[in-house]
Amino acid sequence: MTRVRTAQYADRALLVRVKAPREIAKMIAGIRVQDPWVSEQAPEGRARIEDDEIVCRCERVTAGELKTLIRSGIRDINHLKSATRCGMGACGGKTCPALIKRLFREEGVPLDQVTELTRRPLFMEVPLGAFAGVVSGEGPLIDTPARHATDADKGGL
Repeated sequence: MTRVRTAQYADRALLVRVKAPREIAKMIAGIRVQDPWVSEQAPEGRARIEDDEIVCRCERVTAGELKTLIRSGIRDINHLKSATRCGMGACGGKTCPALIKRLFREEGVPLDQVTELTRRPLFMEVPLGAFAGVVSGEGPLIDTPARHATDADKGGL
């Protein structure tokens, strides 16, 4: 038996209830519905990335620059990042790592020999009080307004 209904609080989600034998229930606990083309096999014989093609659009790094470094023995994507700035642009390394890995494969380097790119957030919000030593959620240590700039240690200016 299969039952499909819309979720009460998620306007674009469908809830699907499927009755299945207990021995396979855990294997089908989560179902992602996708268009059929998503699971099709990638075409064979993809062309190699040419040296003049841009791999990192944010920093305008070409495949040729990266291939030269890979051929020189670099096996760490972080080193490529340091040398060329690939992955340091506005996208924060969201678009180019897959192409960089493809370059390693094209150059005959197995991916198990390649050190992954270290993921870092693009930015991190820090409350201003953290710089003043104020624990998050607390107010200023002294709440007395100062009358003059020389009274700044009393909580003012």
